[in-house]
Amino acid sequence: MPTTPMPRAAQWTALTLAILAGAAQAEANPYYLGGSLGVTSDSNVKRAREGYESSDTITSAGLRAGVDQPLGRGRFLADLSANQNQYSRTSDYNYTGYSLQSQLDWESLERLSGTIAANASQSLYRDTLNADASRNLLRTAGISAQARMGVVTMWTLEGGLAASNKRFSSASYRYSNLDQHAVNGGLRFAPTPMLSVALTLRRTDARYPNFSASQADNLTRNDLELSSTLHASAASTFDVRLSRTRENHSVITLRDYNYWTGSLGWDWKVSGKTKLGLSFSRDSVVGSYGDLGLPVADTTDARIRNVYRLRGEWEATSKVRLNSTVAYSHRTLDNALTSLLSGVSQSTTDTTTTANLGLTYQAMRNLEFSCGLNWERRAVSNELTTLTYPYSDTSINCNTLIFLR
Repeated sequence: MPTTPMPRAAQWTALTLAILAGAAQAEANPYYLGGSLGVTSDSNVKRAREGYESSDTITSAGLRAGVDQPLGRGRFLADLSANQNQYSRTSDYNYTGYSLQSQLDWESLERLSGTIAANASQSLYRDTLNADASRNLLRTAGISAQARMGVVTMWTLEGGLAASNKRFSSASYRYSNLDQHAVNGGLRFAPTPMLSVALTLRRTDARYPNFSASQADNLTRNDLELSSTLHASAASTFDVRLSRTRENHSVITLRDYNYWTGSLGWDWKVSGKTKLGLSFSRDSVVGSYGDLGLPVADTTDARIRNVYRLRGEWEATSKVRLNSTVAYSHRTLDNALTSLLSGVSQSTTDTTTTANLGLTYQAMRNLEFSCGLNWERRAVSNELTTLTYPYSDTSINCNTLIFLR
């Protein structure tokens, strides 16, 4: 009786897992290589409108590699993962995803220090206007260089550069392709190790190169940002950022705005085994920057988005870890990027609630098992709009990861 052959991605990953398992006791070094196998059951694989859902099972096989190497007074870190994702029934959605994160921390013998960071990724984009659209891959890349010069007092000069781009594989979404670069500079005041306050000026220049067949949309964003970090105790840290933002477009004048953006975060180490985090952020699509000064690849095309997030982590034992996140997002949407084509302007709002619960079991130093439950639901203020639609989704995934370190 003929048997169904194992997918090629699963074959080479299974071989990698076998090799790594045989070498699990190798001497520790700054490099690591890993392989993974995972299965996901998704109730709404296309994130389709309510009433049109279709479920599927996705098998993922991949490799992971990285390095964590001290370099004198600095350090270099990099992590690369790649996965072949195969769908049981929706085979046209099969794709290869990858993610690269790298960081170089440097420090001179004087008072100069800084960080150079870069990232790149490819993933399946499913937050679509057309629920039954064909496969659409999103590719993003970003780089940032930030430097600090500390003087003999409590003051530090800070500055940096950043650049990024995002590209969609589907021709229907080429108008959302985006390039942006930014320069920032400011002054930080730290009267004590527990408190620092910074005033920063940032200029972002961005471009939608494929806004229409005949022209691109160029935009500028200027931010005056006040931020602060307070270590209230050894277990509690607050971060706050408030920016006055001005955004101007050469073509999409509907997106010209003066508004407030910012974020607020609180990290609390409840005990040696329990951590909690609470955060709020408010920003637009273009000109948002995260950790290490890297541009945030926001793909929602929201005019403004408010996000509330609560996360928790509990180390049940030295080998078992539980983590969970609950998030609520409120978006203000318009069709500024497509209104010239449709001739009709629209605006609306929607809310998306997500929750996930994950369990990780570190069987050995080089062997890890994990499972997760994810739930997502979107509601819209006006179901007649074509800008967004309501949907819900539940997925369960389990994954095995083994390393050679």
